[in-house]
Amino acid sequence: MEVHIERVSSLVGFDLDLIDHTFDISARVAEPYDESLSCTLIRTEPVSPQRIKTYPREDEDSIKGSDLASSLILVDLDTDGHLRGYLRASKAWNNMVFLDEIIIDRPCRQLGIARLLMASLQAWTIQVGLSAIKVETQDTNVGANSFYRSLAFSFGGYDKFMYYGIEACRDETALYWYWFSQSPG
Repeated sequence: MEVHIERVSSLVGFDLDLIDHTFDISARVAEPYDESLSCTLIRTEPVSPQRIKTYPREDEDSIKGSDLASSLILVDLDTDGHLRGYLRASKAWNNMVFLDEIIIDRPCRQLGIARLLMASLQAWTIQVGLSAIKVETQDTNVGANSFYRSLAFSFGGYDKFMYYGIEACRDETALYWYWFSQSPG
């Protein structure tokens, strides 16, 4: 399968409803996070009940895109032009890029699409002279945490109350990962 990453100015016109962006929650990263995330295999603990998580769709303004100098939207399309995955990122106030969203259609995961989208994001970060990429994920998304670590992202901290106002994920903890365009030391 060939992966072709393309930069677009907007996601308007792509049928985002055809993408299955759910993931299974059967475990969570175990506390203390610093120790669990530094192990060869991320330490986890089971979640009960196991469940499937879905994120709400982005609002129309989010997918329209914005100034090409301050944001990046990348897509991967199959040979028929159907969307298999996309990434949205934007420049943040602190000279970093914030990964707003990366979505890969469930049947297309583990094919290298996310890795190539992230490599393009890393190249763009360097090209526009920014210092780092910041990613927020959850302790219940063990696969995403493993993925960011495999890309040489560094665990930067957590927020136990980030999702407190959302009943369905009140017990989840936000975990923050950083990729540095130059060594932070």
